[in-house]
Amino acid sequence: MKRKVIHQDTHQFDPLPFEAYWCGSWLPVERLRIRNGVVSMFIVNKEETTEENIPMSDFRIRSRKANLADCTCLLRPGIDVCVNAIYQPPDEESDNEESDNEDSEPVSLVFSQM
Repeated sequence: MKRKVIHQDTHQFDPLPFEAYWCGSWLPVERLRIRNGVVSMFIVNKEETTEENIPMSDFRIRSRKANLADCTCLLRPGIDVCVNAIYQPPDEESDNEESDNEDSEPVSLVFSQM
């Protein structure tokens, strides 16, 4: 009797699913190299690949929209979901306060369902 495949690997990840913050913007990472405990990243910038040592805090999985397969196959009770966002003040605040937030750090939220 042939087994029925319930879950298929059809997740829509980008061909370059990781990115790193380098020179003021998030750029795709082609591959990682770990040598003597040091992680270096091969960053794709304008058709050129550059090897750089970048802190792991500046490395992330590229953002993408969740699809039905994510909800039915990937997200389960007990899975942690991490969201990184930059705080944007309401429109009512003055221009001076908004300029103070230009250098603000991203806010990380972790949701855990038990």
